[in-house]
Amino acid sequence: MTSVKSKGHYFTLDEHASGIVNAQKDRRKSAFVRNAIKWFATSPVYGRERNDEGELTSKLVRSSHGVPYPYVLVEQIEIYQEKIADLENQIQVLKNKKWWKLTKN
Repeated sequence: MTSVKSKGHYFTLDEHASGIVNAQKDRRKSAFVRNAIKWFATSPVYGRERNDEGELTSKLVRSSHGVPYPYVLVEQIEIYQEKIADLENQIQVLKNKKWWKLTKN
């Protein structure tokens, strides 16, 4: 069995990326960068879908061109946004009912 020796890598980050890394605890910075690189290199790539006329839509689909995208998280956010909108509508309906106004006094 061969062993792999860890290699140090030195590179420069722009100001925004540096701020993100510096926000991590000192002992977690290397792991944070390592995990980010692994995620970027192994995540599925998504691009915008084209309709029948060849125009871009807002829907994301797996693609050979594009950027890695946390699609699962975006789907979950969209589901929660729909649930919030439904709850807000239910609240509005309850506020508009007469019994609500009567119990409020």
